[in-house]
Amino acid sequence: MESDNGRSNARGVHHGKNRKGAEGPMQFEPATFAEYAVKVDPSRRLTPYDPADAIFTAARMLCADGAAGGTAAGLRRAIFSYNHAWWYVRDVLAIAARYAAAERAHRHVRKHAHRRHLGHRHHPRH
Repeated sequence: MESDNGRSNARGVHHGKNRKGAEGPMQFEPATFAEYAVKVDPSRRLTPYDPADAIFTAARMLCADGAAGGTAAGLRRAIFSYNHAWWYVRDVLAIAARYAAAERAHRHVRKHAHRRHLGHRHHPRH
């Protein structure tokens, strides 16, 4: 089930299980969550419904499934292990590429804004 990044009010996203037994914004099966669980905030109860716990648990699972090395093939293999559909793998990688491009653009803007703040001037090459 699609949880719309945890925004859905469908059963299983914020409480209970969906009709397939999955829980939380990342839609973990209970046994999978238990195997890879990461408790982010030690003062809170570990739960698949906590977005931080779910995200870090998903990262740990993806690393175990091949993403740890950071290779393109390893990332594809890990994402496919999460959801056995190649269209899903392509969609996730496309979204990741957009996030990476936005981050690079944001860093570029911050770097040049910082330089202007320090009094540096940009002189185009002739």
